[in-house]
Amino acid sequence: MIRNEEETNNDNFNWGRIEKFNDFIQYLELTEIRSSGLRFTWSNKQSNIVLEVLDRFLVSSSWEKKFPLCTSRVIPCIFSDHKPMLLDSGVNAPKPPHKFRKEKEG
Repeated sequence: MIRNEEETNNDNFNWGRIEKFNDFIQYLELTEIRSSGLRFTWSNKQSNIVLEVLDRFLVSSSWEKKFPLCTSRVIPCIFSDHKPMLLDSGVNAPKPPHKFRKEKEG
C-alpha cells in the first residue's frame, strides 16, 4: 500500500485505500522509519514501468524510544520486483564526541 501520491510514478491509485492505510497506521500509533537509498521499493518490471513504495518499516513509539538512532536503507537488487531494505537499530552507532569545555581558573 502506498501512503500518498509521491509513493508512485503513476496516477492510478485509490485515495480511499490510501486513507484507510494511513488511518490504520495512525490508529495503532505507528511511526514510519524513513528510508534512504533508492526512492521506490517495488517495480512491475514491465515496459510501461510502474514504481512504488510498498515496503516500509512501521514501529511503535516504545520501539522508537528504545532505538532512537535507527535508520533504514533501500538496497538495489536486479533479481526481484521488491528491493531489499536494511534496518539498522543504531545500537552500535558511534556516539557524538563530548564538547570540550575549558573550566574557569580559580
